[in-house]
Amino acid sequence: MSYDLGNLKKGSTVVVTLQNQANVQLVTSSDYTNYKAGRRYHYHGGRVTRSPFRITVPSNDHWVVAIDLGGYAERISASVAVQSPPRGFLPPARSAQENPA
Repeated sequence: MSYDLGNLKKGSTVVVTLQNQANVQLVTSSDYTNYKAGRRYHYHGGRVTRSPFRITVPSNDHWVVAIDLGGYAERISASVAVQSPPRGFLPPARSAQENPA
């Protein structure tokens, strides 16, 4: 099972909700191609035993979530959502006296 998340910004959070434990891997689209072909690839995640599971996106890229049971023949029930990265701090606040109208 896989979810193509498209282009995500660094700092976004991927939230995976599972019915049962499973292997959850966040991979770039090129690493997903390698994963499907049985070649070496890099991933973020691992065996997830508690849900929901959150992964922070490490860089701007095209991302895919791959979920599997490591060869076991059970049904996978999962959902995936993406939360935008935090906006960061606003500029320092000024009192009303500093902003004459």
